[in-house]
Amino acid sequence: MTAPKDTLTPAPPAPSGPVERAFGFKRLLEATQIVQWEADAQTRDFTYVGSQAERLLGYPLARWLEPAFWRTHLHPDDLERVLRFREEALREHEAYEFEYRMVAAGGQSVWFHDVVAVQRLDGVAAVIRGFLIDVSKRKRAEATARASAARVRQLIEQAPDAIIAARANGQIAFVNHQAEHLFGYQSGELVGGQIERVLPGQLTRQHLEVPGEQPGAVG
Repeated sequence: MTAPKDTLTPAPPAPSGPVERAFGFKRLLEATQIVQWEADAQTRDFTYVGSQAERLLGYPLARWLEPAFWRTHLHPDDLERVLRFREEALREHEAYEFEYRMVAAGGQSVWFHDVVAVQRLDGVAAVIRGFLIDVSKRKRAEATARASAARVRQLIEQAPDAIIAARANGQIAFVNHQAEHLFGYQSGELVGGQIERVLPGQLTRQHLEVPGEQPGAVG
């Protein structure tokens, strides 16, 4: 008896008509962290949101279509900034992008990058459409990087040795407290200036050209 062979079923033809292409695009969006939406530019209320909105924030789609849903679910710390930016953008631009947080049903914050296009009738905004892109992972990574940089800076500030960081062109980028004390200058007097101000020319060249070290690291 011959062992059965694997068989391949021919793939169906790719969508060709406008309806088929639109359906394929909708299915693609539903598999991502992107929410397609449409709103009345006068009331600012949603008239349509993609089904993945429910998965991202936990609210039923019907809730998204309620009056003032978007505004009342913005993070309180972003509310004033975001509303002010949106009103200015609607008056002055045909397309704009901004980032903000919304509060999910579970109380957690979700970061969105909102890409918006404005449709006007007789010069007046009538319909706004866009895509909400979940960028929470990127925002968390950025926050982690900032916290890490702050910890490193704190360690440098508290170091018992004088530390000066300079760029490859010799411009001072940072000095710690011990360096201020040693050289008798305040940080603001040194940062942006040339390293020769505190190191003789020969020593400067030696520090900036040490093999195997990052260019501009002076300590």
